[in-house]
Amino acid sequence: MLRLSILLLTLAAAVSCNTTATQKEPFKTMLKGCNQVDIVFYNKGDTINYQTKDSAGIAILANSVLGINESVTNMCAPVGELRFKVHGQDTLTAQFATSHTKEKNKCSYITYALNGNKYLQKLTERADRVLNEIDTLHTKPSQPLLLKKDSL
Repeated sequence: MLRLSILLLTLAAAVSCNTTATQKEPFKTMLKGCNQVDIVFYNKGDTINYQTKDSAGIAILANSVLGINESVTNMCAPVGELRFKVHGQDTLTAQFATSHTKEKNKCSYITYALNGNKYLQKLTERADRVLNEIDTLHTKPSQPLLLKKDSL
């Protein structure tokens, strides 16, 4: 009886923790082999490019491509795009906006199209944070590197 209770509690905990939406086909298969994401920030016409081959970063960004449509209430202009690549070949391009934008209403979404179908959904919190961090790194003015005599 005790084992059954523990098993039921474990199953309930596992189910309750797994509340995120799952990736639909063909996106799941398409992004499975993704080994690079090019991130382009529009930056008022002067684009800033960033590339990641880090598997954790790729997974965070790819998990925002679910193949679903959601109601996104705060819409603003996209601030950049994600180019998912498999062995250097473009697989999927998606535009995004993050909560870091200077728009009055904060927005955070990703939009993409495949086979004539358009998709719009909220960015995952993790993807929003990653993109905001990258944007912040690339848009801060350069600071001179100060070295102490002791460090030379």
